[in-house]
Amino acid sequence: MKHDSNEMKQLVAQTVVFVSKSVDKPLDLDVLKLLVPMLVMGTKEKNAAVKSYSEHALITLLKLRCDETVLEVCSSLSLSNWVKDFRSVM
Repeated sequence: MKHDSNEMKQLVAQTVVFVSKSVDKPLDLDVLKLLVPMLVMGTKEKNAAVKSYSEHALITLLKLRCDETVLEVCSSLSLSNWVKDFRSVM
């Protein structure tokens, strides 16, 4: 999410939502380690659309509407400080 264009940031978040919805099981932990910090940074953007898309992508990526098992796995790994940031946003 280090791109200058807000449209590109929105597209990245929308792509994460699409990919997350197209698979039944959670994505691999290596993929989560790349995507979660980037999307958490997107939730801190000034642009409301980027912020909203990033929040939606995190909810879909971590499968929070089903249960919080993926979130708990992320918090037990090296993503714990990103998960704390995400919980403070929610």
